[in-house]
Amino acid sequence: MVLPAELIDYIFSFLQNDPSALKACSKAHPLLSRLAERHIYAHIVIDPRAPEVCNDILENPQLLDHPRTLKILFSFLVPDPLVISIMRMIPQMTNLISLRISRPFLFTERDEFFSILRNCLQQSSLQKLHLFFSYFFPFSVLDGAKNIKHLTLSFCSALTVDEPIQAYPRHNYLLKPSYFPVTSIQAFTAGRCGGSRI
Repeated sequence: MVLPAELIDYIFSFLQNDPSALKACSKAHPLLSRLAERHIYAHIVIDPRAPEVCNDILENPQLLDHPRTLKILFSFLVPDPLVISIMRMIPQMTNLISLRISRPFLFTERDEFFSILRNCLQQSSLQKLHLFFSYFFPFSVLDGAKNIKHLTLSFCSALTVDEPIQAYPRHNYLLKPSYFPVTSIQAFTAGRCGGSRI
């Protein structure tokens, strides 16, 4: 007896929090592999201390359709070329909804990082952006981020004194600052105006 693919996919949805079970299922049969991949790579954490996921995505570009949430952790010591390679691939992640980036402040090529981030924010499906520990953040990076509905900046600082206040009215965001001294943003959440408050 063969189960329909939709039923197998539904069963796999219950294994979302058990990646080892999903990986075991994916090795059982090629059909199961294709169905399990969608769930294995739906919520990805890119961490330089565990490069396996980075390598999987770089070696298998067909996986770029699967991520819905992506969390990127930068190394404390040096920028990791694998992480930067993954960031460059974000515009190809057609189903990505949420992007979280932590500790990009050690990235030596700040201009390159913000250029890559600007390209990432062009992704049409991307609705949530969370930045943690991003120093001297140029708010102009958000100019092309037309689909972002939820923005969180935690322990970030702006590029200039005037920029945090000047940049946001043109983006039409609701602002909820919990601590907002001149250029330092401890925790800051914004959502697009349009009915629902964050």
